Amino acid sequence: MKGRGDEKYLRGIKSHENVKKKLTATEFSQLEELLDLRSKSGSMHSTASFIRRFQLGALMIIEVYAARNEIVSG
Repeated sequence: MKGRGDEKYLRGIKSHENVKKKLTATEFSQLEELLDLRSKSGSMHSTASFIRRFQLGALMIIEVYAARNEIVSG
């Protein structure tokens, strides 16, 4: 059974092959390096975003915990 993911994967492979045919070996190598750098950049951004949100969540928990007596005694 084929899903939409299979179609996208096959289109991606076909596009990859077409680009590889049109570029010189050096150009294709440079393109791959550029795409790798873009991927790494995206991963770094995701990691930084996760860390920041985790820190904010921890700060909110600390704030709520510190104010628990005020909340309970109201």
